[in-house]
Amino acid sequence: MSRFVLLLAFGTGCTALSPPPNLPRHASTLPMPEGTVALSAIVGIGESGFLEFGAGVELRAAYQTSADVEVGVGLGFSVAEASVPLVVDPSDSRYNFNPVQQRNFWGGALRAYTSVTPAGEHMALTTGIGLRALTSGLVSFTVDSGVTFGYPNDSVVPYGTMFLALSIPVRKGVEFGSTPSHPETSVYLGGLFGVGFPEGAHFLSLESGYAKDLRNSKIGVFGFSFGERYAR
Repeated sequence: MSRFVLLLAFGTGCTALSPPPNLPRHASTLPMPEGTVALSAIVGIGESGFLEFGAGVELRAAYQTSADVEVGVGLGFSVAEASVPLVVDPSDSRYNFNPVQQRNFWGGALRAYTSVTPAGEHMALTTGIGLRALTSGLVSFTVDSGVTFGYPNDSVVPYGTMFLALSIPVRKGVEFGSTPSHPETSVYLGGLFGVGFPEGAHFLSLESGYAKDLRNSKIGVFGFSFGERYAR
């Protein structure tokens, strides 16, 4: 959702996109003990061609319902700068092009997800649905699915995720972007890489990710995020 969106993910381009869901994992592929509750806080920065640069936070809660199934919900907030059309007098000779101005947009995102580890502790399958909203008036419905591979251990935990996400505007709001336009449905293919540091009940992690809109090969989103998870 901006020079940000919390995948915390973004890139370069000029067309308005419907932003992807918040997809940073910030968790190992190792399942928690059944009945465990985990709380996470994530902060990130990112860039995209359509919403420039931004930053955001997400608060997440998860519950291990069985030996290999985790369910959770995340609530995110962001702020970002984007270009919007500048309304001018058509007779003003200073403007012989379509002028734009920069404007800050605030955003919110809600996502529910399920993470399943069907074949041991080194792989997790995740699916999610959610809603995103910007003060531009944009409201999007999102669906995502991904697979994560990791190497759980007691010191440094590397992991990587490949994902596919769909973002469908249900309300488009005002035009925005380097070349202002109304956002259209976007299909994102992307990945992220993270490294975690377990310390007792805490799991600190760093992630970077990138996603490309398959309907517009010139546009992608890139981001970097930091998270802490506490489980008990």
